Amino acid sequence: MSKHLAVLTIFLSVCSSVWPQTANHEVADNSLASILPDTIITNRPDGREVIYSESSHNLWQSNGTLGEDNIDHKMKQIVFGNDGYVYVRNFIVHLYGVEGWIKGKIDGDTLLFPLPQKYYTMGSSFSQRDYTLMAFDKVLVDAGGQMVYTYQTDTTYTEMDFVMRDDSIISTDPTKFIGLANATYNNAWSQFAMSNVVYTINKDTMAQMPEGVVPETWTFEYKPSYGDRVTRMVSVATKDNELYIKGFSKKFPEAVVKGYIDGNKMVMPSRQLLALDKKDEYYAYLLTSSDTIVKEESYGEMIDVTEQKIRDSISFDYDAIDGTLVSADNLIDNHGTDSLFYYNLYKAVAFNYFDPVAATPAKPEWIDCWSYDTSSSLSFNIYSKDENDKFINPDSLYYIIYNDDQPITLKAADYDELDSDMTMIPYASDVAYVDGNYHGITLHNVTATRIGLQTVYIMGGETRRSPIVYYGETDGISAAKSIEAVKTVYYDLSGREISNPSKGIYVKVVEHADGSRSTSKVTVK
Repeated sequence: MSKHLAVLTIFLSVCSSVWPQTANHEVADNSLASILPDTIITNRPDGREVIYSESSHNLWQSNGTLGEDNIDHKMKQIVFGNDGYVYVRNFIVHLYGVEGWIKGKIDGDTLLFPLPQKYYTMGSSFSQRDYTLMAFDKVLVDAGGQMVYTYQTDTTYTEMDFVMRDDSIISTDPTKFIGLANATYNNAWSQFAMSNVVYTINKDTMAQMPEGVVPETWTFEYKPSYGDRVTRMVSVATKDNELYIKGFSKKFPEAVVKGYIDGNKMVMPSRQLLALDKKDEYYAYLLTSSDTIVKEESYGEMIDVTEQKIRDSISFDYDAIDGTLVSADNLIDNHGTDSLFYYNLYKAVAFNYFDPVAATPAKPEWIDCWSYDTSSSLSFNIYSKDENDKFINPDSLYYIIYNDDQPITLKAADYDELDSDMTMIPYASDVAYVDGNYHGITLHNVTATRIGLQTVYIMGGETRRSPIVYYGETDGISAAKSIEAVKTVYYDLSGREISNPSKGIYVKVVEHADGSRSTSKVTVK
């Protein structure tokens, strides 16, 4: 659909309250409607609750244009009520912030939901708008001599039916759109509609670390959607020809994935269940993918765009002796399995055995420091590597802030994040703002004279410290500001790498010779 067509579609839907809709008629008598209450059902009905996995096709209006997608593995609450009726929570998928249930009748293996049903109300008593669940048809209409699509309310369609088959509940009329009608304005279509709705019991299970095997600590290295490569800690266990990894997912750190060893290869299947995301109400899965370059038109020009192609599995080069797993392909923690709707993308992944030996941590690197009265604002980089540029465990890395040669103790009374006073600050402590290597922290009630930083690493029963680095007394003071840029990468607002950006808004990531990076939003004209 062209942009002009999409805009006209939305325009027609909004104006349907004043333009005659030839498909609209008076609502027919329907005894099924007698089961509906006079008010919207907002509380969970009493009864047996079943969590289904939903797939559906969805339409929505966003910023004046029409969008559509297919969703899968959406968690859906259905209650088979003690009163003999069936209830579905939050039927419309993309309508967020609205809580409600629709009510249906159970007739053998068929579920009958009367239409229209009250769905939600918004606005004050002076400008209240009532929305109901109704049926719609996609039709072509003449808009000033131009034929365009719009969605017209079908008031003759007085029930939405599903049939129960084994572990599924399936729409009997999958092509019919069921969506929101603005009852205050002639039942005009209002932004949301769905079709091809199916609810299924999800029988997938989550992998667990094997019993009787002590896991090893490995590192997980990857490139995120944009920015520098990241290294984190994971747990790895092997049993027979199976290899298990726990902790790869930033979103679901307890999730475990499993692969199969065959000689010097390890193959990890895609579509492994990771977690039940009760916040987004999705079944979260592992997907595997590879980078694919496609041509895409942008403001009249063809540009190269890096997209993700979902694969059935990912193959790693495996070295059991050195403890390495390396792949050029990618891992994704995703909402569902059939479409890319990811939490995080992990590109060009590698796992390496971590040897927990003592090491002297790399010196911290100052970015900026300013003071006013008894407050100071500090920004600096701390690297999870030792003085020889080898990775060290950030969970065992700390830093100390000095005023002259005296360590500064952060007082719990000054920081909501602290339960007790703290002198040695953990690398990832939320008492500071942390973004990768970057750390920013504010000191309170300190008369700063000469501010210093020191990193501390505790491993293998030893504690090792870097030299204290004082602000204004090293060559690294303005490193983030003056180091030469060695690479510049552009990403669109969906996180896709763009090799030759044309007109539009992009995220620009500049990588510097010292390994640091700066990120900014830019407009290419």
